[in-house]
Amino acid sequence: MARESQPTDFVITVEGIGAFTFSKRTLRSGFAISAEYARLTEGEPLDALTGRFAEAVATLKILTVAAPDGWAPSDLDDLSPFDDEAYANLVKVWSALSEKEETFRRPGAKGKSSGEGEGGDV
Repeated sequence: MARESQPTDFVITVEGIGAFTFSKRTLRSGFAISAEYARLTEGEPLDALTGRFAEAVATLKILTVAAPDGWAPSDLDDLSPFDDEAYANLVKVWSALSEKEETFRRPGAKGKSSGEGEGGDV
């Protein structure tokens, strides 16, 4: 993928899809996700559902370090709008990543990072 693995990377196994290695979100990767979102949406306002989907694509493109065969962040731009299974899988992976990222936050500290999270499978 885009870079070599780092000690802060973590692995999530998504049932029916496979194991993914993600980089831990940083300020820099947060900016990259925002920039990718703007590229995908061409800076235009979107309805809530389409906006969340663009957020999922941008996040997975930036944070994915390694993925199962047949899945690559660059392929996300080429998803067929008629492939319901591909869309469902994308949402499944993004949901698993989002759930794992929530474990990196201290209880009661919404929006604040608590530093290192635990790696391993979800």
